[in-house]
Amino acid sequence: AQSCVDFEELCAAHEATLATLEAQCFLQAPSVATALHQLFQLCLALCRMLSYAEEGVHDSAAFKQQFATVSREFSRQSAFLFAFLSNMSSPQASPHLAQLLLRLNFNSFFVPLTRAQEKG
Repeated sequence: AQSCVDFEELCAAHEATLATLEAQCFLQAPSVATALHQLFQLCLALCRMLSYAEEGVHDSAAFKQQFATVSREFSRQSAFLFAFLSNMSSPQASPHLAQLLLRLNFNSFFVPLTRAQEKG
């Protein structure tokens, strides 16, 4: 902002910054935003389950079924998100996408490494 000479230049710089943030957060892809929102909701549901659980409730059939449901839905949504992001474009075209995919798959959960990739 300090390097801008007038208000118009400041507005243009601000708009460029917002556009960059929006693109890097993948907010322009409704499917990504929806999947992220659902994943965050599942995380909150798990936190609520654990915080409201009384001693011994973890062993109840209802708790185990609810936990299994949250776990299954989280796995489904996270796999969808990873597959969707993987098919968006090539990593060379979007370094931010490549960085996100690397971070999501840091432990090879979604895509196991081949022996050649492990050595290289």
